[in-house]
Amino acid sequence: MVDNFTVLNPGSAGDVMDESGVTYGSAPVLRKRPRVVLAGEQIGDTVQPINNQPTGSEYGIITRPVIGYPGTTANTFANVTLVPTSTETTVVSYTPTSQSFYFTGLVCSGNANARYNLYVNGSQILAGRSSVANLTIQMTYPISPIQVSAGQTIALKVIHEANVNCDFEGTILGYLI
Repeated sequence: MVDNFTVLNPGSAGDVMDESGVTYGSAPVLRKRPRVVLAGEQIGDTVQPINNQPTGSEYGIITRPVIGYPGTTANTFANVTLVPTSTETTVVSYTPTSQSFYFTGLVCSGNANARYNLYVNGSQILAGRSSVANLTIQMTYPISPIQVSAGQTIALKVIHEANVNCDFEGTILGYLI
């Protein structure tokens, strides 16, 4: 069944199927957008699998299995208020007790631009900076770049240079195995 696909009827004689059903203001007023449906219960039903890098002469749609995280989700949120200027302050921290924590990202924000530092057992391993135009930082990783063993602490800290005390919040994202 390899190389099989179906193109749904886009219409004929000027009739058109459009995903959004939008009528355009210029000619042609109705436009064709054919839909392609790939179907199969196994990867081999939709595309011939290869176990090496493509050489450049293959044609096809790249597919991959959708896989969830292998452990239990462990997301930790906290906020801190009235952080003084030029004072690094912990926003949120997490210490796994019996399993390893695999870091997959963070989300942090505040009412001033700031630098956010991520530490594992006191050693800085990651930093990000928000801006006046975007006060939120969001970093996510599909594969965990950082493992925190049971008993170690992962901490998100913030430092800012605003002339007033500011509020910040943060979420450490990850899973336990």
